[in-house]
Parts: sequence; C-alpha cells; structure tokens
Amino acid sequence: MRLRALLLILSFATTALAEPAAEADYSAQRHRFGNVYRAIQAGKLVFARKIAAGLEHYPLYQYLRYEEIRARLGTLPTAEVRAFLHDYAGSLLAGRLRTEWLRALARARHWEAYSSDYEPQRDAILRCLVLQARLETGDTVHLLSDARPLWLNGRGQPKECDEAFTYLVERHEIDDELVWKRIALALEAGQPALARSSAARLTAPELKALADTWLVVHQLPDRAFGPDPLGPDTPQVREILIHAVKGLAMRDVEKARAGWAAISTRYAFTPDEQGRAARHLALAAAAIDHPQKLALLDLVPPPVVDGAVEVQQLRAALESQAWRELARWTEKPAMPKVNPLAWRYWRARALEATGDPAGAKRVFQELARQRDYYGFLASDRLEQPYAMGDHAISPTEEELAAVGARPGMQRAREFQRLGLRGEARQEWQHELTRMTNREIEIAAHYAYEWGWYDRAIFATGKIESYDDLGLRFPTVHKDLVYNFAHKRQIRPEVVFSIIRAESAFMTEARSPTGALGLMQLMPATGLETAKKLGLRLKGPHELFEVEKNIAVGSEYLRQVLAGFGGSFQLAAAAYNAGPNRVRSWVAKSGCVPADVWIDTIPFLETREYVRRTMYYATIYEYRLAGRASSMSDRLIAVGADAAPGAPHC
Repeated sequence: MRLRALLLILSFATTALAEPAAEADYSAQRHRFGNVYRAIQAGKLVFARKIAAGLEHYPLYQYLRYEEIRARLGTLPTAEVRAFLHDYAGSLLAGRLRTEWLRALARARHWEAYSSDYEPQRDAILRCLVLQARLETGDTVHLLSDARPLWLNGRGQPKECDEAFTYLVERHEIDDELVWKRIALALEAGQPALARSSAARLTAPELKALADTWLVVHQLPDRAFGPDPLGPDTPQVREILIHAVKGLAMRDVEKARAGWAAISTRYAFTPDEQGRAARHLALAAAAIDHPQKLALLDLVPPPVVDGAVEVQQLRAALESQAWRELARWTEKPAMPKVNPLAWRYWRARALEATGDPAGAKRVFQELARQRDYYGFLASDRLEQPYAMGDHAISPTEEELAAVGARPGMQRAREFQRLGLRGEARQEWQHELTRMTNREIEIAAHYAYEWGWYDRAIFATGKIESYDDLGLRFPTVHKDLVYNFAHKRQIRPEVVFSIIRAESAFMTEARSPTGALGLMQLMPATGLETAKKLGLRLKGPHELFEVEKNIAVGSEYLRQVLAGFGGSFQLAAAAYNAGPNRVRSWVAKSGCVPADVWIDTIPFLETREYVRRTMYYATIYEYRLAGRASSMSDRLIAVGADAAPGAPHC
C-alpha cells in the first residue's frame, strides 16, 4: 500500500514538472477536463481520476490533485502535501492547501510540522496558532516580535492568542507600556470590553486605577471636566483627558470646547497634545456643520494637520468660498490620502480669487500637464488644449510569450474558455500579485484581448499605468451605444462614461444594492423604464443582456438629463445618489460655480462619481471624435432659485 502511495506521489511530481502541452493541444483536452471538473465539484473523485487519464499536462490538472489531497487531510498525508506545495509553489491552490493543511495540523496538535510548514497567513487564528506552536516546541526567542503586531490591535485577537500573550505578560516581555498602548487602541476602536480585559494585565497599581478611570470617562466623558482633577499631571492622565475631549466633542461640541478651556491650563499639555485636542474639536464641528467649523479648523496647528483635517478644510472653505483661508492652508503640499491634484487646483483658484493671478497661472500650468479632471479644469482656465498623453502599452512578442506562458495565466485563460468566470478571475487576480508592473501591463493587454475589459482597467489602475487610453477606455458595443444615443438624442460619450463608471464593461456586474449589468440598473427602475419603451422583459435577469441594458439604461439616462435641464453634472449625481437627493442639494445651494458645487456634494461617493463621469465623457469624446471640447462647457452653475429643469444661475 505504501509503495502504491509513493508511486502516485512520484507520478504527480513528474507530471507537475513536465513541459506544458502546446496551446493547440488544449482545445482537445478542454472538453474532457470540463467533465472532470464537474465530477470534482460533485465529489466524485474516483470517477474524476478515471476520466482524467491523459490530462496530466493540461494547465488545470492540478485542481484534481488538490481535491484528492484535500479529501485526505484528516489522515495527515505530509509527504503528498509538501510535494504539492513544492511543485505548485506560489499558485492559488498551493496557498489554499497550505491554509487548510495548517488547520489540520493544529487540530492534530502537530506543532513541529505546523511551525515548519507555516508561511504568513491572513487568518488571525492561524497567525495566533503559530505563536502557540512556538511555545509548544520551545522556540520562544523571537516570540515577542511575532506577537507584538497581534497584541497591538484595538479589535482584539482570537482566543488562540491567549496562551502566548499570557506567557509574554508573565515574563514581563509584554510590559505595562505595551498593555497601556493596547488599552488606548481598544478604546479608540470603540472596544471597551477589550480595554477592560487588557487592563487586568497591568501590574502597577496606579496604572490599574487610571485604567478604571479611563473606562468610566470613555462612557461618560463629562466626568473628566469636573472640579476635581483626575490625578497628578502625568502623560497617562493627559491622554485620558484628550480622549475625553474627543468623546464629548462627538456628542456636544460646545460642551467639549468649554471643558477643554477649563482643563487646558490645569495641566501642562504638550504642544502635540494641545494640537490633538484642537483637531478633535475641529473634526467634530465639521461633522455636524457647526457654524464655527471654519474657525476651529483654522486653529488646528500645522504639525497635527493630517489628511482628515485637510479634507474638511477644503470642503469648509469651498462651502463658504473662504478663499483667503484656503490660500493659506494650501501653501504646503497635500497630506497623504488627499488628492494632490485637487489640492493644487483649489490653491490656484484661491490665489486667483485673492488677487494673485500670476501665482494662480503657475499652478494651473503645472496642473494642465496632467490628464485628469482637475488637469482639464486647469487647461480650461488657461484656454489651452488638453494633454491627453495617449501611449499604448505595445508589448513585444517576447513579452507576450513570457507572460502568456505563466501557469497562472494559462489557468485563467482555460477557465475563461470553459465558461467558469469566477475561477478564471480568481486565478487571474492571484497571478497579478506575483508580477512586476510591466508584466501586469502585459497581462492587462491579454485581458483586453480576451474581452475582460474590467480586469484590464483595474489591473492598470492598480499600478497607476494610465496612459493606454484604448485599453482603459474601451469603445466596445460602439454600434449599440451610437444607435441608442441617437434615438435618445444624447451624446454617445455620455453613455460610454456612465458604462465605464458603473461597470467598467463587466456585463454580468451586480452591485451590493442589486443594480444590474453594464449601466447598473436597479431592477424596478429597469423594468419600469423598459415598460415605457414598450420593451418586454421576462424579468430583471434580462438586464444582463448587453443590448437590452444599453437600450433601457440610455433611456433612463435621458430621463434624468431631462429632469435636470440637460445638466450632465446634476444628472450624473442623480444617477448615483437618486434624483430626489440631488434636488434637495440644489434647493439648499446658493448660486455657486459648478466646480465648487461638485466638490461640496454631501456624499463622498457621489462627489467622486461626478468627477469621474465628467472626466470620462471628455476622454470618450476624444476617443470617438479624435478631439475633445472643453469639459467646462458641460458644467453649469447651480443655484437654489433655479426652476426644475433649468438649474442655471
């Protein structure tokens, strides 16, 4: 029996390392493997092996080997598992098998094998279990360095970490300083139970007492601002007070301001601590549209200004058109997580509005070199053509051959040809994680050729390779788009921009809210619009059909455009957030320039959506006509006194 098993392992190893069959041969094997895969999914592994004879060189053959080993993990077939992990190192299935193998080893308490076969895992339980494996095998030299990132997590960890944490606490490797940091992280994450259990591990009595106080203040921040001090002036006491300022500000900004004023001179707060308190007050004021939010945002000291503060500064300044404050705030570069082009554009607008046209022009000229929404706006301010910078990826034959020969690419392609889209996408996404940026570009080229337009778009976006406009802005279904755009009397580039923004040309797209197909139509909206068109649909599933989706989607877009007087920015906002919301936003607006109105839309998702669709429409006009008219010509100033259907100021 052992001899048969060994021969089987050697047979697998030999076939795994053999040269893959030529592409021409795969068509003959593809249909047979489809039957094998269906048998695998039905759990008929013996039958699958029987009909798989001769498919050993087919790219997807490893799926049978994986399932055969997986079915016997409970018997701990160590040699077979390790042979698979070696033969298919780096593959999607090797990663899956390793995860399942580690779980099997942990259940059997085979800690030495667990430590030996462990590679970093996403699963928190498995990450904790490797700590336990180290304890069980006496390998504790680097235990703290491995445990530290798990310990310093405000959301907590599974119980499988407890034994290692207790071991480190008892040996004072996790000391009171690390315990206090975890309490702070837990309360910041809104996890008082974790903070309480962590506090029980403190050894210093004074810190235990302070931790108890902190837990009370977390629930009742007013308690921190009473006449009696929380304790002597220590970093820990000041940290509790700053936490109280934040907590109270989220409930009542005015009470928090008064409380901070009362304690700010009672304790020797450092400049950083004072800045953090000012930041908490400013962000809380911005969140509720407090009348003093602009002033409070201005009080945040530069050293503690971060992306969150800059986003609110920009928004508050635009809402009030406080150009002087904005010019001052934008003197330094944008913080991480703030769109640097937006930051520079609004600096230029602020300089323009405060009497520095030369400074504004310099910034606009820098921005105009960018193919971007803000770059296009800057070009319009300068009345100059757009910098399209359209450069195809243009892979060489050698590059195509090298990337196309990657096993993961071959598996993705075979699954696609078998009509197994989910499996194809999983193989594709995994293979991208193992590629250089140039290889990802070549893979995106393949995806486009295969009709995976969304994969090509997302892959190049991930590596910020934006210059192949043909790949990133496909004009597939062009005849249908032109036909229905003509019938609806709307511009084809507008239809294309909505498709690109909504689904990136993934015909089977389904949103979390249930929107369907290329133009992401909600079922009720799609069926109602189709009925008005006289188009019979048997059910919402027909909205996945390309022609029907574009027919119905273009009509709905026409209706939305008509409802907002032809304003594309308002129609795009309504397409994303709903017409009623947009009408309410318009009703609350004074007469504001279109660029200001867009960047002060209340919903972040809708702000980004409107900017994208405006930009995409311009790119598609360039792609379809070989030139692009001014994007600003599509923008219409918005005013509260505008009549429905004519939102002009």
